[in-house]
Amino acid sequence: MLQEQQPQLHSLYLYEPGSYAPLACVDNDPELPEQEAEHYYFHTDQIGTPQEMTNAEGQMVWRAYYKAWGGLEALSPNQVEQNLRFQGQYHDRESGLYYNTFRYYDPAVGRFTTQDPIGLMGGENLYRYAPNAPGWIDPIGWCSAKLGKNMGAAKGDGTGNHHLISEEVMKNFNGQVISTTACISSACSRARHPHHDWPVGRPARCPGGRCARAPTSR
Repeated sequence: MLQEQQPQLHSLYLYEPGSYAPLACVDNDPELPEQEAEHYYFHTDQIGTPQEMTNAEGQMVWRAYYKAWGGLEALSPNQVEQNLRFQGQYHDRESGLYYNTFRYYDPAVGRFTTQDPIGLMGGENLYRYAPNAPGWIDPIGWCSAKLGKNMGAAKGDGTGNHHLISEEVMKNFNGQVISTTACISSACSRARHPHHDWPVGRPARCPGGRCARAPTSR
């Protein structure tokens, strides 16, 4: 979601570099171009889920209380409309589902509503989101990744071949893992896939097609 347009409100979203974790939102009224835009800032949790929003003066205008799998328990305060949920998800208010790029996600049950686009190559459970919401993300609806203490992607435990991620990672100045590259293939093809697992920084290369497996079962 880059921009959302309504008759009297245009919202522009800004994200962390190469990521789906939101940083800020700029609202303006297209019918009043001379009016100064409103700036709001996201405060996210350890996996990039919006928890709070503040305005330019630092006043809290939105705060979410979530259930286990991303459903909303309550919103207080709720002075602005904010529909971003887990990374890569957008709340469809008509259906109650979360749009997740390749699929829709149902926060009431913690499952996708349709089968995995990559089929059985993704494992036996074609509707699974992730082993647990607090430590995993799936921004595009088919590439879940486990985030460690330093926001790094965990390597596989041999339990499945669903979401393959590169062994090579890019690190920031604190030594934190900030990105990997998805290699969606049962044999881990040498050709890189154009989509990334949960890129928070620049995508790393997948040298020689060597990839590590992210766990797909407990």
